[in-house]
Amino acid sequence: MTRLPFPYDYRCPFGVGGERGAELAAHWAEKLLDDPKGGAPHPAGMILEPVQGEGGVIPAPDGWLRRMREITAARSIPLIADEVQTGVGRTGAFWAVDHSGVEPDVMVLSKAIGGGLPLAVVVYREDLDVWPPGAHAGTFRGNQLAMAAGAATLAHVRQNNLAERAATVGGRMLERLRRFAAGRPQVGDVRGRGLMIGVELVAPEAGFATGAGVAPTGAGPVANPDHEEAPGGTTPYEVSPGEVSPYEASRYEASPGGGAPHEASPGGTAPCADAVRTAAPPAAPALAAAVQQECLRRGLIVELGGRHGAVIRLLPPLTITDEQTEAVLDRLTDALDASIRTAGTHSRELPPTAAPFAPPSTGDHR
Repeated sequence: MTRLPFPYDYRCPFGVGGERGAELAAHWAEKLLDDPKGGAPHPAGMILEPVQGEGGVIPAPDGWLRRMREITAARSIPLIADEVQTGVGRTGAFWAVDHSGVEPDVMVLSKAIGGGLPLAVVVYREDLDVWPPGAHAGTFRGNQLAMAAGAATLAHVRQNNLAERAATVGGRMLERLRRFAAGRPQVGDVRGRGLMIGVELVAPEAGFATGAGVAPTGAGPVANPDHEEAPGGTTPYEVSPGEVSPYEASRYEASPGGGAPHEASPGGTAPCADAVRTAAPPAAPALAAAVQQECLRRGLIVELGGRHGAVIRLLPPLTITDEQTEAVLDRLTDALDASIRTAGTHSRELPPTAAPFAPPSTGDHR
């Protein structure tokens, strides 16, 4: 198994973010697949999540997904979309790949598709079906009750326009959370798609990975400590002239206006001319754990995700009402403020276990 860089605006593995970061991630994948000595033999498939779930609710850019489809199709590599968390309306479209118009070769489905019953489904193109009739039979396969529940769930989501509802409610939640984040440096990023939302918490007083929010032009790539070294001793965020387009590579030769060429950074890399390099503050897993406990005290269950467990994950049911949505946001924002006030972001210790939850009185949304 070979892992490839995933576009992640807030902590871009290439230190640039935006469309350029996604472009570099796609170029990295393409170069690796075409390099006979790159350590990645012809793969049986490429699997990706349209929105990373456990990874911290990171939506893949639509353009990057389309590029992955082009790259895999050109090399006869099956593209496998993991829609276990994103499927059945969660992201505001029935399938998350619908946002980009990509049609994968295989989709892996579970969780929501069972409507509360255990069900997993693998959907694939007919020409990939090499099992003879009956070869897939087994003691724990083909649970008829779960299959009936899955069919009913798909019909209910479609007939009640729950995907469209997820897009509307999710948009309102993101808007309110982003307003809340303004002026609170401990909330590093608010992101998501539909009713799949992530709030990344950081320790702003610890500064940036480079000592500043933006590295000076010509200073070389930002070394992001959140990313391990890639095979071969290089790192995904070190971009050499050979790793970029001919147009951009030509810009390494001389700076605008005929000035001196950019100097290569240690390790033989060179900066991307005029690229904006950002570095996020360190993750704050202790603060996230404190928020999770404070939410529990208020009757709200949230999950943590991300590489450092510092992302508050919200995945409310598609049937959530407007009143329940406001209650969720009231309790979450209250828990965030309480944790920021009491725990701060200096402590690295986990918070105490939450006291048992006492149900609020009727009409109390705090």
